[in-house]
Amino acid sequence: MGAHLTLVLVVLAQAPPARESSVLLTAAAIEQFPLPLTQVTLELDPYGSQVRLDSPEPLGPAAKALAKSRLCPVVRKRAGGLVLQCVTGRLEAELTRTGKTTTLALRRLRGLPWRNPLTTRTRLPVDKHTLGGACPGTTADAQGECLLERGQLADAKPLLDTAVTTQLVSLRRGDLAVLLAQDAVAALGHYEAAGTEGTLGRLAHLRRCELVGCPGARDPYETVALPEPVRTEVELRQIRALALDGHRARAATLLAARMGEVARPPPCEDWFDLCVGLTSAALRDGDAAAQGLSLYVQLLPLLPAKDARLARQAADAASELGAHRFAANVLASVTDKIPPRQLGEHLSRTAAMYDDADDRVRSDVIREYAVVRLRRRLRPPSTPAPPQEDRLLERMKDLVTRSEEDLAVAGALGAASRARAVRPDPPPP
Repeated sequence: MGAHLTLVLVVLAQAPPARESSVLLTAAAIEQFPLPLTQVTLELDPYGSQVRLDSPEPLGPAAKALAKSRLCPVVRKRAGGLVLQCVTGRLEAELTRTGKTTTLALRRLRGLPWRNPLTTRTRLPVDKHTLGGACPGTTADAQGECLLERGQLADAKPLLDTAVTTQLVSLRRGDLAVLLAQDAVAALGHYEAAGTEGTLGRLAHLRRCELVGCPGARDPYETVALPEPVRTEVELRQIRALALDGHRARAATLLAARMGEVARPPPCEDWFDLCVGLTSAALRDGDAAAQGLSLYVQLLPLLPAKDARLARQAADAASELGAHRFAANVLASVTDKIPPRQLGEHLSRTAAMYDDADDRVRSDVIREYAVVRLRRRLRPPSTPAPPQEDRLLERMKDLVTRSEEDLAVAGALGAASRARAVRPDPPPP
């Protein structure tokens, strides 16, 4: 018995810290690339299966090193950076710096990106009166739930750590282990303790699958007999998984349909990042562009301000589909959000799209606005592109309707009207 105890102590003493253990538990493949860069930033686009690196330093040597990657085999240069196209969105990317060398670590995951905040964004149908009174609550578990609802995760943790262990408390302890400590090992233990019975058990099973995968197991996204808002959460988690696996058209179709179910909990309030991220990825995917446009139109009322980047992506997608007037309307609607140094290019592009739509009235308004605002004329009108209505109808029927009403150019028209009253001197020829 003594020898056995000694062996256990040795194993525990040599065990890696929680973070390394979590990486080993959740990763299916790991790649590391030393890069000769000292100034570099990273942006991970999981729904587009891309990693973006930006640096003011020469990027040729870094691109050569990254060309050996199997997880992100396509490397493209862009202004000031590199774009790595990866084989999956089930990916983590991290930069570490030692001296003059920066190392990029790429990890393909067994499950989903478990350190993403979406992992624990959950509203459960819990009646806090049954736990110990309405908020702020009279018991530790009720108080913890109230704090979680307000987003005070760090304050909720000590309460849930000391609460009587129940299925709900085990589920929440697992959630907090992921979000606060990035400890997948501890989270997995808490989810196992929650069991598999009932609604909370099904959620715990889904959490385990998203941490380490569950091939051959029952469908973790089954929604039969699930109450709201848990049913909505499970549907959105399935949409997220589809998008991360590259099935963007199907994921966007499911999300657009779900957003149309007005009698159910709105899907994009708690999962706003998913809705925006999937919309952006779909707009940039030719096979999913029409579905992305449908999502974009439905998402507009939820945007706190016009998103110029998303608008440009929507305009590109609409133009590719032959919907030139729709594309121009999208661009015109975000004109007030464009930085001054980019305004000339933006207005030229907007006017050209109206030209392609054979809408010279709006094109002339944009050009007049440019004269007033920029004190110069835009380039001459382009030759209108041939009509592509058949192609548009094939891919956008029942997806994007009444685009004129959805995205009017009232802002640009109004600005041009006000500018006329100023009566500026004509620009030089």
